Amino acid sequence: MEVYTDGSCITGSDGLRYGGAGVWFGFDDARNTHVPIPSESSTNQYAELLAINYALKLCRNVKSLVINTDSQYSIKCLTVWYKTWCRNEWKTSTNKDVLHSSLIKESVSILEYRISQGYSTSLEYVKGHSGVEGNEGADKLARKASSESHQKAMESTIFFSGGILSQFWSAEFKSSVEDGEVEYTCAEQWHHHQKAILFGDLQSAQKILESREPRDQKRLGKGVRDFDRQVWMSKCFDIAVRGNYYKFSQNKSICRYLLATKGKRLVEARDDVVWGIGITPQMATRGVKWRGSNLLGKAIMKVRDEML
Repeated sequence: MEVYTDGSCITGSDGLRYGGAGVWFGFDDARNTHVPIPSESSTNQYAELLAINYALKLCRNVKSLVINTDSQYSIKCLTVWYKTWCRNEWKTSTNKDVLHSSLIKESVSILEYRISQGYSTSLEYVKGHSGVEGNEGADKLARKASSESHQKAMESTIFFSGGILSQFWSAEFKSSVEDGEVEYTCAEQWHHHQKAILFGDLQSAQKILESREPRDQKRLGKGVRDFDRQVWMSKCFDIAVRGNYYKFSQNKSICRYLLATKGKRLVEARDDVVWGIGITPQMATRGVKWRGSNLLGKAIMKVRDEML
């Protein structure tokens, strides 16, 4: 049996990498397989190795197997380099962990099983994008998987620009004794009050506490004296996490809402490129490239994870 494999990796609108693996048996063959790869595992090399791994699994008991791939890296991993890595306890020559070692070990194990059964396996190199039908077919399957991986991530994303997850949402809470045991009207007030405290501007800190409007709190926070952006960027994420923990842990109804988003990615979609992604929810759902870091979404997800 002769099969073709390929891997694909694309950059999604969120700036993350999404991969896919493809195994091609023949034109319109029901066995043709495409495998989406989550962003945290996605590299071209991983996708190429995973495609071969799936081919080996799908053809485990085929007595004579030829796997065609355009990845010389994968061929060398599975036929040459793994022997040295085994001797070196899966460390490279620079004493670093071998990338994708678990996947390589699993594939080598299947290859060794095939040898023990008297089966033959050949990994053959084919030049990519050279008009070879099998390679083009595997590439198409891999790209389809990459696209599905990205689409799945988008479908499991909650874009917000206001509402319960917003810093402006009215939710009274108290900070801990360690943070001064102060009462706050919303997370925005906490955020800017802590900024003022951090830089020793007690006058602004008091004005922020006296204000009842989030927009005024934000305006006052932007005017904090002796503000140092570098210092602030090193502290602000942890401050946001603490404030949102107080907010959600002390308000049962919104806490239930947050916990119900388990498994979803939370993203603040507005023009702020530090706390949000720099674009609107409408733009984000159309696939417009993100321009911001989404620090607020990440902070709230960290709170959710801690609560769960």
